[in-house]
Amino acid sequence: MVFAKRADNITEYPGFLELVPSGSIDKECADAKGVVDYRSKLLSEFGEETSLSKEYVKRISGFAFVLDINHNVYEICCEILLETEKELVAQKFSSKEYNAPVFIATNNLDNFVKSNVASIVPTSMALIEAYRQSKWAK
Repeated sequence: MVFAKRADNITEYPGFLELVPSGSIDKECADAKGVVDYRSKLLSEFGEETSLSKEYVKRISGFAFVLDINHNVYEICCEILLETEKELVAQKFSSKEYNAPVFIATNNLDNFVKSNVASIVPTSMALIEAYRQSKWAK
């Protein structure tokens, strides 16, 4: 999993850790029939927040919806499988919204969360819980 610290100039949760990428889906994500292409939006956010091209993305798999009770919106939880090494991601990572990425192996997730629970964005905590309940965590 990739977390990054939110920049100090961000309005909500500055300095907190958040799963990357993160973003919202708006009416511009829907086609004329109202069908939402969340994968395209996710790829756009991925590029914007990491400075990596979408060619690094091997697969996007949605696995849950999470209600953000603070903003009364649903989050789409996805696993993004990259076709590259974490060293390259760290080297190329550049963002106005985030500082340097932190890579957490799934077998270290519980320790990471326990050590950082007070500084993780609540929505990311909900996404982590959804992940723990998914087939990928088993």
